[in-house]
Amino acid sequence: MMSANIAHGANPYLHKKLPYDTVKDFAPVTLMVVIPMVLIVHPSVAARSVPEFIALAKAKPGQLTYGTAGTGSANHLAMELFKVSTGTNIIHIPYKGGGPAVVDLVAGQITAMFSTVAMAAPYVKGGKLLAFGISSTKRSAALPDVPTVAEAGISGAELHEWQGIVVVAGTPKAVIDSLHREIAGVLGLADARERIAGLGADVVASTPAQFAEHIRKELAVWGKVVKQSGIRAN
Repeated sequence: MMSANIAHGANPYLHKKLPYDTVKDFAPVTLMVVIPMVLIVHPSVAARSVPEFIALAKAKPGQLTYGTAGTGSANHLAMELFKVSTGTNIIHIPYKGGGPAVVDLVAGQITAMFSTVAMAAPYVKGGKLLAFGISSTKRSAALPDVPTVAEAGISGAELHEWQGIVVVAGTPKAVIDSLHREIAGVLGLADARERIAGLGADVVASTPAQFAEHIRKELAVWGKVVKQSGIRAN
């Protein structure tokens, strides 16, 4: 049994060669949770909304910067999807973790980044950073006044970081179904849902078939984004 996340769908395109086949070597069990991300920007930036940020980036191609937890990380993929969807040129500054990237963003060393809502909310509520758009299809309860990217007029930039469980291909269906029932049961507990919500995530607990479809869609999205952006893992 192995945990899988957003990189599971991007790795086949980020790496020239992988020691496994994402589809053939694993069997989906369940998509446990999805985690929306938010576009956060330093207050010194001459923009106050997603459309204004896009206009600024187009007026100054290659002059704005964004931080990430590293090449192929969730916030890297999120911004590359945003760039492909908006036709903007914003320069990638990779860090060794999301925490250092946020610290430099607060200090004004970089322009923007996509972050989990849980990490961004304290800085936004404290006035140290601005939140322009939520990457998911619905607003976040933690930042209810922040529109989704779709509400801001950007189509095709919706995404979630996510966490799921896969097993080795060939695992008997009865075993997969049993694992799914046990995991979904835990995720259905009130305490578990409360703690997960506190992390800015939403419980899904999908069926194996639904998770397989999710992975298929992720592969299609990141294949397109990686090809258009030209990003590669170090």
